Amino acid sequence: MHKYGILIYDYISIYQSVFDVISIPWDAVNVWPTELPIEVTDKQGQVQYQWPMNVYFKIVEDSDWGQAQTDAINEAVTNWNALNPDKQIPATLQLIFTTEEATGINQLFEDERERLING
Repeated sequence: MHKYGILIYDYISIYQSVFDVISIPWDAVNVWPTELPIEVTDKQGQVQYQWPMNVYFKIVEDSDWGQAQTDAINEAVTNWNALNPDKQIPATLQLIFTTEEATGINQLFEDERERLING
């Protein structure tokens, strides 16, 4: 069955080799913040925000999704949480999607981003 997943990683993902397609977009790192942003105002009065703590992910897909793909997604989250105690991925976050559910990946990402930004 064709499915999609959110692959959590820290710089280089060792889990992506089990997927047909890696990342949307393929050449960029997608992040969402896990802390409130730091607000900086320059002398011109322009405000900028910087997020000091982020979670990195790629959207992956596979046309024959099986246990190896599910294991890769889950192991990546387990390892991320073990290495990043201040940036935990909640167990309630959906990480694997059917084709029908995949149309909501972008909204899920934005909803989670807002939740993390707003605390």
